[in-house]
Amino acid sequence: MRNFLIGAACAAAAFGATPSQTSAAIIDYYISGDGTGVLNGVDWSGDFLITVAGDNSTVSGNEINPLVSVTITIPGDGTATLSIPTRLGVNYGDSAVFLGRVGAPRAPDLFDFYLSASDAAAFTFQADYGPVTGTGVFALNQFQNVATSEGPLTFSSSGDVLFYTTGASLIPEPSTWAMMLLGFAGLGFAVASRRTAVARAA
Repeated sequence: MRNFLIGAACAAAAFGATPSQTSAAIIDYYISGDGTGVLNGVDWSGDFLITVAGDNSTVSGNEINPLVSVTITIPGDGTATLSIPTRLGVNYGDSAVFLGRVGAPRAPDLFDFYLSASDAAAFTFQADYGPVTGTGVFALNQFQNVATSEGPLTFSSSGDVLFYTTGASLIPEPSTWAMMLLGFAGLGFAVASRRTAVARAA
């Protein structure tokens, strides 16, 4: 019984750790709309979806820099992953969201848009935000021949967009994995000891 309680305590410690203390929260930020452009020399037009993956535990100065990945789904051409380091942020003063290159002192933005003041104030890089409407897309003049997995990508135009996030995907840190393994090992040892004790008693 004592061994079982020790194993159970280890498992409880592993699962009881809070995500904010032991996990990196990877959240997908989505920008969807209707636009035009060129991918690898071929014109495209229609609905697009930009999926921005970022670790929101690394927010600094109102931005995630760098992002984990940025993929863009283009009508008829599949999905292209940007091959350059990127950042996502919000300018609360201008109520604008920006997706840009990483660089010093300030690399060019690629895809920016405005939110209402209240929508911008509510955006804190957390899960389950939106959808809200983004208007006045700008900075596309700098989204020219950007390197992707499918060839150079250019955004020529975009109408208003929807901006939203989904639930966080938690990635346990190594110490959390170690605690979980210790807990499972403790439970396994306790069960094995209990079976041995029962067999001897019989």
